Amino acid sequence: MRFGCGGCLSMLVILAAAISVGMTWTIARCLGQPDVPIPAASAAESRRAQQKLAEMFQRPRSSASPPSDPIVFSEGEINALLARNVEEIRGARLRGSVVRLIGSDRVDIYRSSPMTRVLDAVGLGEISRYLPSAWRERAVWWRISTKVRNTSRPDGRRWVALDVEALALGNQPLPSLLARVLLDPKLLDTLRFELPSGVESIAVEPGRALVRRAASTGWRLRLPLAQGRSPKCLPICTSGA
Repeated sequence: MRFGCGGCLSMLVILAAAISVGMTWTIARCLGQPDVPIPAASAAESRRAQQKLAEMFQRPRSSASPPSDPIVFSEGEINALLARNVEEIRGARLRGSVVRLIGSDRVDIYRSSPMTRVLDAVGLGEISRYLPSAWRERAVWWRISTKVRNTSRPDGRRWVALDVEALALGNQPLPSLLARVLLDPKLLDTLRFELPSGVESIAVEPGRALVRRAASTGWRLRLPLAQGRSPKCLPICTSGA
């Protein structure tokens, strides 16, 4: 069947329209407001979280002592600590981030960024010059779905990594491999850290995180630098309750 020039032109117009509609739909989903659970950050929950952190860093139990009950952080306590006390960790600003403890060792992290930062991350920063100021500063939400992985090294050090399993911008799912390209490298660095020597592992159940104690001597909390560099102690910038 021969369509002629008119038929080819019609097909090109239809294809261009389909691409335009698809791009508009995708952008709308990226700009969409996901169902972000914004918890009320109470001072009482923040205080409890700080007390439990101090308990984590107490002298580890003797190896002859029976295993103690895990230290349990509720989802509310973790979010209250982030909202009221923690400004940043190793240069990654965490205030305003929201954590959901899904269970089965899965953790969802919600984090907002101005539209200009997202465009810069994908190499489209020049476009922001032509957008209204309200659009440039509009907050878009990332959802970073992770799974907790506990590892032990031959030297006895225990590490925890939150492996990124899924990524979404607004309501639009993205390949998890893009996390390394689109997200702040400093934020990704905070998803892997060394546990105090008195802590054996961390597990996540629906709505709570369980910190299991281990028998050892001394403690250190370290957070690694980029791969191939020596880990440094975890600097946490805090503010008053």
